[in-house]
Amino acid sequence: MLKPGGRYFATTFLAQYFRGLQASENGQTGPDTQAFQYFASTDELKDMLVKAGFEEDKVSVEVLGTACVVIKAEK
Repeated sequence: MLKPGGRYFATTFLAQYFRGLQASENGQTGPDTQAFQYFASTDELKDMLVKAGFEEDKVSVEVLGTACVVIKAEK
């Protein structure tokens, strides 16, 4: 919960950049079998924040390099 004017900051990864991950212990590969949550797109992340109550124009989701996503939002 954030008070009005509060800021949210997070980093995560997009699934498309991790298709070549090594096999997990059960022999399957890919981001769906890893312990970390990956996301399909920056649009998915932005939609999640808007649905959580952030105003769309106060949400920024940007990709840095080829793997990292930086999320910034303000209430």
